[in-house]
Amino acid sequence: MLILSSLSRWAKNNRNEALVLATILALATIFRLWRIDEYLPFMGDEGRDVRVVYRFLTNFDLMFIGPRTSIGDMYLGPLYYYFIAPLLFLFRFSPTGPAVSVAVIGIATVALLFYVAREWFGKKAAAVASFLYASAPILINLSKHSWNPNIMPFFALLSIYSMWRVWSKKEYRWLLILGISYAFVLQSHYLGLLLLPTLALMWASSFLSAKSSPGALHKLLLLSLFAFLLFIFLMSPLFLFDYKHGWHNLQSVKLFFAHRPRNRIRKTLECASCPLAPLARKSRNGVSNRLTKSPLCCRVSSCCNRDNSLYLVG
Repeated sequence: MLILSSLSRWAKNNRNEALVLATILALATIFRLWRIDEYLPFMGDEGRDVRVVYRFLTNFDLMFIGPRTSIGDMYLGPLYYYFIAPLLFLFRFSPTGPAVSVAVIGIATVALLFYVAREWFGKKAAAVASFLYASAPILINLSKHSWNPNIMPFFALLSIYSMWRVWSKKEYRWLLILGISYAFVLQSHYLGLLLLPTLALMWASSFLSAKSSPGALHKLLLLSLFAFLLFIFLMSPLFLFDYKHGWHNLQSVKLFFAHRPRNRIRKTLECASCPLAPLARKSRNGVSNRLTKSPLCCRVSSCCNRDNSLYLVG
């Protein structure tokens, strides 16, 4: 009710701007929900997700892990499954339910983008950014796709904005929203780890600025603790699964980061078009291992496209 009353007051005081936002949101809604049952993708990953959530809704089979990552033997947390469960039930276990869930969060992303851009860059920038996001064909297609990474933009933006409110305006209660939203980010895709350095730096800056005021420092630390506990609570199903299964996820992460870069370089060197291919193929004699450890290969990131043409970046 408080949010609705605030929105009502804002709309009355900013009628032209409210009309622009309403028009953009209407477009975003039409683009994402119109005939969604006819255009939504439904393949193996989506079928797996529906089956897992179906067992939860019919047999109360609690979900402790989410989808498996496309690379590495790792699993995400189950928040995405719990997120799509209500509309899957309301749509009588039709694949349209999860797709509508993702579409709704896509529409909410447009509204959040308008709100954040307005505060950071002004009204015109907010209108342009939200309109482009609402009408971009690739984003429209992704918003109709019940796939766990597609909810990440909303929660990633909310995480950054929440930490910005803490850092810029000393509104420490936003740490609670940060704890929830960042848990959703990490359980959408592990690329969410890339946000961690930025969030940590902003928190450290907030801590240093709050040290001069004992009251502010106490509030920052207390709410940081509560936010961390919220985050741990939302991540706990994945932690429990990992503990029960011998830290499978943790071992997979370590294995992925320890071996993938070297294997990728070796595969590149063995491409037919690579000038070092003759040497790389002599792996039985240890030449390939020495090549992948060489300073040249450590400084050059290389990959091959489908036509086996070599690209070097670095």
